[in-house]
Amino acid sequence: MIKHPVSDETAQRFIDNDFHDRGMMKWQGFMLSDHTAYIEREKHLAATVTRPQQSINVIRDLVRQSLDEHLPTAIQINFWDHDQPIEVKGMVKGVQSNQLFIRTSNGIESFATDSIRNVHFIPNQ
Repeated sequence: MIKHPVSDETAQRFIDNDFHDRGMMKWQGFMLSDHTAYIEREKHLAATVTRPQQSINVIRDLVRQSLDEHLPTAIQINFWDHDQPIEVKGMVKGVQSNQLFIRTSNGIESFATDSIRNVHFIPNQ
């Protein structure tokens, strides 16, 4: 590799006319996955509305309907994060014993059916 000396004027002309700084774009690849997950969780928590506790019969009927009709569903469980119930969104895949299985964007998640607070369907967007 042959190196040619570059004058300050040439370097300044290159920066002023030809160089395009991509700003933060060049640093986005360095965000840690934990930080990205935290940002997503905070965005999700800001959008969560605390819904009323439903009866076990209503919950059972809505879960069955979600499963039978393959409806996108949001399920709030009685575990709280920053004074809001945790809400899991996805497609109900099944119920076995006392466990409900739901496919989310992160894979299959499961939790106890007696921890469910509210079930509601997500409208098509």
